[in-house]
Amino acid sequence: MSVDKFCQIIKDKLPNLQVGCIFEVGSWNCNQALELRSVFPNANMFSFEPNWDTLPLCFINAAKGNITVVPAAVAVKDGLTTFYASTTENHGYSSVFKPSGKYDHIERMPTNERITPSVRLDTFIDYKKCPIPDLMWLDAQGSDLNAMKSLGEYIGGVSAIWCEVLYGEMYTGQCFRDEIVEFLTKSGFEINHEQVVYKHGATNWWGDMCFIRRHR
Repeated sequence: MSVDKFCQIIKDKLPNLQVGCIFEVGSWNCNQALELRSVFPNANMFSFEPNWDTLPLCFINAAKGNITVVPAAVAVKDGLTTFYASTTENHGYSSVFKPSGKYDHIERMPTNERITPSVRLDTFIDYKKCPIPDLMWLDAQGSDLNAMKSLGEYIGGVSAIWCEVLYGEMYTGQCFRDEIVEFLTKSGFEINHEQVVYKHGATNWWGDMCFIRRHR
């Protein structure tokens, strides 16, 4: 996922946007949040990460950029949710969805099942009285759509979204690329950028997409 590409799109397509708040969903180690911070030094920035295996590093890196870490999964319901944490060095495939097994011929994804706090983004905004995010950066391993939906009516205040999309079924219950496109199109966005990041044979597995709000 390219922070540089996202920032260039913002500069080109939304040159007058004053970025006051950024939400990062699925932080892992907060490195990409730090990259965003370097471009938008005055924005309020919140990084959501539920994996306690990576949270210590996340907090250390967040402190370098005055980034607020929220140790919870973003979901459509507040409370608690199941989280499937990677048991390998590749923490990036941890998810609130269980691996489907359909990706095992490429890479096995063993996990430990845990219970973690979950929060809707509109609940978080109301409780913290923080601004609606101007930008969103999502890498939620099949749960990006649920994170967007959890904004409720606040989705109308977001100007640009960069997210991971899944073409193949890596997780049971995940969202797919076309579902994200349908939801964001209905929510007033248009596709600005799409790149298939990984394919195996003739099958696309995942990629990146950027959505910009259409001119009102």
